[in-house]
Amino acid sequence: YCRDDGVCVCTLCTLIGRHRGHRCGSIGEGERELRGQLYRHLKTIERNSASVQAALGDLHTQKLNTQSLITETKREVKEKYDELRKHIENEERDVFLCLDKEQNRVIAAIDIQICKLEKEIKFFEMCLVNFNDLSQKTEKLSFIQGFSSMITRIKNASAPFKSPQPHPCLDKIKLDRIKNHTQKNYELVSQVKKDRDRLISLCKWQCMTANGSECKATVFATKESSRNEEDRSVHHHSAPSRKRSLLVPVTLSFP
Repeated sequence: YCRDDGVCVCTLCTLIGRHRGHRCGSIGEGERELRGQLYRHLKTIERNSASVQAALGDLHTQKLNTQSLITETKREVKEKYDELRKHIENEERDVFLCLDKEQNRVIAAIDIQICKLEKEIKFFEMCLVNFNDLSQKTEKLSFIQGFSSMITRIKNASAPFKSPQPHPCLDKIKLDRIKNHTQKNYELVSQVKKDRDRLISLCKWQCMTANGSECKATVFATKESSRNEEDRSVHHHSAPSRKRSLLVPVTLSFP
């Protein structure tokens, strides 16, 4: 077995052939050396697979959290818009569109990373199956030939796992602005409704008070007018002061 070229050679090639001067050994030594390499690669691949599984779990969790946060935000926004639906349907539609775009932006980026990692998982699983099958081979020449045919895949699968780039997060500032804007609109409409109800109640009270006072004032003014005519004929000098007293109850003032 030629260690420099990683192939099995005949004895003559090590003496006068192209492998002359190379580091050569028996097939048994080569098999043990390559089997040791394979076991080390398998350990690395298993660690890589575990790392990918953990990263994949984190991404799925982040996806669920993102969807939950968007759902909760929609619920809070919808509670406020229920009172304003007849007046701000267009604004509500725009807000939900903004939230959907924000969700789609984050989910799309996460889905891309999930798809990539799932492909790597399939690749690692296939490699583990093939490499485990290779490790079970007892015939030395067959093992070496199989190893040589898989060396590229072994190296690719054994390369250190690179963590995926940080995925984009939800723009919580934007979400807070949307919720704050909605809350302000809700409070504004609530205050307008309170002011309107207070105004309606005040108007009703004024109408009731005005109608009752007007009837009393009319009766009172009629009686005083009759008295005034009688007093003018008897006490002509006191008319100015009595006229002033008659004007007071007739002049009505409402809050």
